[in-house]
Amino acid sequence: MRRFRYQISRLGESYLADLLALQENAFEHLENPELLRRNSEDVFLDCLLNHYTLGVFYENKLIAFGILYFGKETSENIGYDLDLTGEEVLKVANVKLIIVHSDHRGNGLQRRLIKELEKEAKRKKYKILACTVSPFNKYSIHNFLQSGFSLYKQKPKYNGLIRNIYFKKI
Repeated sequence: MRRFRYQISRLGESYLADLLALQENAFEHLENPELLRRNSEDVFLDCLLNHYTLGVFYENKLIAFGILYFGKETSENIGYDLDLTGEEVLKVANVKLIIVHSDHRGNGLQRRLIKELEKEAKRKKYKILACTVSPFNKYSIHNFLQSGFSLYKQKPKYNGLIRNIYFKKI
């Protein structure tokens, strides 16, 4: 069995600049900028302080991250896109974003982060994990389907960008 040579740990606000740098790396290597929604410094800071952000380190350098987002009753809660209402919506946690540095893609890090974020969602007693993925992002679609997610529907989101809505009961 191959040893996992990466370390995963929860990130705090001191990693804000690193998240922004990884996002820029992702945009520099996208063939289509509509594959990803750009997040602001304020959004990342909120995720680091009020949600659950995991980092993947290789040789003590942050090379990937994933965010588990607790949308509660805000428009960011993908539970509304799943046509849930009332208390059901509050049982949904979002896999908001996963970014892997271009030099480390193809090593299963996105699926590993999905698995770790799911563990945290279960620990916090969420019942559904949801996410949005560009219909043109074949790698992310593959990884979410391999992780047990199902396609619910496709719809415009984020200033008109078309997104697939995926979910998984946990």
